[in-house]
Amino acid sequence: MSVILRELFFLRDFVTKRTEWRTSVTASAHRQRQEMSWKSPKLLPLTEDCVKFNNYLHRRELEIKSECSTDGDLPEDTYKALASTTLAQIVVFNRRRPQEVETIKVEDYKAQVKSKKPIQDEIMQSLTMQEKLSLQGVRLIVVRGKRGRGVPILLPPNLKDSTDLLAKHNEGKEFLFARVGDTSSTPLRAYQVVAELADAAVPKLKYPKTIRCTKLRKHLATLSKLLDLKNELEQLANHMGHDISTHREYYCLPQETILLAKMSKLLNLASMGKLHQFKGKSLEDVALSSEDIIPDEVEEDEEDGLREKEHEADVQDTDEDEKTWSD
Repeated sequence: MSVILRELFFLRDFVTKRTEWRTSVTASAHRQRQEMSWKSPKLLPLTEDCVKFNNYLHRRELEIKSECSTDGDLPEDTYKALASTTLAQIVVFNRRRPQEVETIKVEDYKAQVKSKKPIQDEIMQSLTMQEKLSLQGVRLIVVRGKRGRGVPILLPPNLKDSTDLLAKHNEGKEFLFARVGDTSSTPLRAYQVVAELADAAVPKLKYPKTIRCTKLRKHLATLSKLLDLKNELEQLANHMGHDISTHREYYCLPQETILLAKMSKLLNLASMGKLHQFKGKSLEDVALSSEDIIPDEVEEDEEDGLREKEHEADVQDTDEDEKTWSD
């Protein structure tokens, strides 16, 4: 009987402590984690830094290719520089996850580059002339993305030439971006390559620490809100390798400038009771005057205050003049 009572007491204590843990410890930790998430600054790469970094990678690519021979035989230093530069360019241009690019296999690359898929004629007719020219110059390969889904990688002509050189040099190896030497079974790490080249960029970037693979993906997703991507939003999410809900929740960061400019317009209209005047319009179509941004009441109050001060000053001067005359 005593053994059963001890087990019952033990079970009661276990249930009590487990409840206290879930309410006192787990909830507090979860709340603290959420606060740290929204309090931490959401730093994104500057567009100026992205342009500088792209130009630096392009110049570096041209310099390396000028030293390469056409037979595919590259010295170790030249190969490592070309592989690192090409890997960084593909990641930055496509805003791909680093592992999706670095694990491209040589055989898969060759098979997809050689294959030519027919284009549906009606879709071809619906494209603009610029889009048709892009089809001729840019090559598309599909690689394994997160959760086994296929994600696209676009290769402009200069990157296509570089990857062809790497595929020819790495004939017989597994990965397109294989490390130097025959003993290594892992490819180059894209996140390390991007970080090292961002720190070494010339001219120096303002914030090189923000040029990282994940931040670059969030940079594209956030700035895409400046465009009216109603029909293309799903295509952008598919290119990024996730669905629209994930795209909106985790990648589209609320930039303070956009939030301040757009929401202040909406809140000003609501405070003045003028929202009904812009029924059916977007915030882009709403134009506010300076009087709406700075209400007339504020200006009138300031003018009234100035008039009262001037009136008090005039009364004081009049009293002094009367006193002078009386003396």
